[in-house]
Amino acid sequence: MLTDGLSIAMTLLRSLELVYGAKELSTMSRIEVHMLGAEEAEINCCAAKYEEVMHWLPNCKELVVVLVIGNTKLYTNIHQALEQMPPKLPLCGSCERHKASVSLRTIPGPVSYTHLTLPTICSV
Repeated sequence: MLTDGLSIAMTLLRSLELVYGAKELSTMSRIEVHMLGAEEAEINCCAAKYEEVMHWLPNCKELVVVLVIGNTKLYTNIHQALEQMPPKLPLCGSCERHKASVSLRTIPGPVSYTHLTLPTICSV
């Protein structure tokens, strides 16, 4: 389904828009998003799902997605899988011509995120 393919990108875009506003977001050249409580779905998706963010924000040249994973075993598995991937994910020809990049990395996180307040998506 179309919504399955774009769900992650649209959630990221909407969250960033709520935090920064559409005008400021459209001018950002680098975005780093920390996905708290990330699971296998966030890595098993193809680069195109994250690349879609770049298509909606043409001024953004670098998207870094940091998967914050609380489950130690899952963190180890995903971290090892990412080590087998290129540092920057392969992108479409248009993104490549604009020298855009999308990269994924992991960091271990707390098991529980109940202490957090909204927004639970962070960007710099």
